[in-house]
Amino acid sequence: MSGPAEPIPTANAEQLEYWSTAGEKWRTYRRQIDRLLSGVTDRLLQRAAPVPGESAIDVGCGAGDTTLRLAATVGEGRVLGIDVSQALLEVAQERARSGGIGNVEFLFADAQVHAFAAGAHDLIASRFGVMFFNDPVTAFGNLARALRPGGRFAFASWGPLSQNPWFLVPHEVAVRHLGAPEPQAPHAPGPMAFADAAYVEGLLTEAGLEAVDVAVELVVLDGGDNAQAAATLSCNLGPASRRIRETGASAEVQNRIAADIAGEFRRYAGADSVMIPAAIHYIAARRA
Repeated sequence: MSGPAEPIPTANAEQLEYWSTAGEKWRTYRRQIDRLLSGVTDRLLQRAAPVPGESAIDVGCGAGDTTLRLAATVGEGRVLGIDVSQALLEVAQERARSGGIGNVEFLFADAQVHAFAAGAHDLIASRFGVMFFNDPVTAFGNLARALRPGGRFAFASWGPLSQNPWFLVPHEVAVRHLGAPEPQAPHAPGPMAFADAAYVEGLLTEAGLEAVDVAVELVVLDGGDNAQAAATLSCNLGPASRRIRETGASAEVQNRIAADIAGEFRRYAGADSVMIPAAIHYIAARRA
């Protein structure tokens, strides 16, 4: 994949526009992101339980970490990674190419409206890629049609803001320095859209899925070698980054924000990494 992306059918132009630029920043920090989310990915794959020979879809695959790990497990099977960031898909493709991994395909498309082959897949998995749909019921219904009868969903999404210091600390620090952002609807597309477990269960049930289960688990995020590294990452991704961009904060203010975030994150610092607790929703469902 090279050169400008061709326009794609989408039901969420705002997210497509956002990731057309945000993907570049996520590409810059993709190794730190994979490290940060390694524990989340481990637990997701345990719950997804991919089997050799299966066909799987990775929704919101980003730079391909979960896609490639799925591919290693399904062996002779196939994995399709789908995302709306061309920049991250280019990284994913290069990782597969350089690793000699041939049982993967990466697709620049919106999973809410993409015409997947009906009934062709055994498993759909996602690490934080399903919270951005503007019409989740329609999106999950579309994905369900891609599964064979009895096919499985396995997703990870963020739990409540109050239980996730990785988001809460940068949010509070940014508000102190830059003021509060405009209020959003509780379930607006974004990282915290599925923080309400009952809401998620209702969406999946309405989409026609069965055996819906939302389990809340505490996972530790690896924020990097030290508190400053964790703060730098959080100032480039997430709520502090968004507020900095929205307000056009000066370099001086950005430095003060990063210093305050680092100060808060030091409480989680260990001998060689910053280990930040997180509440993660692991979502399971099945096509009837």
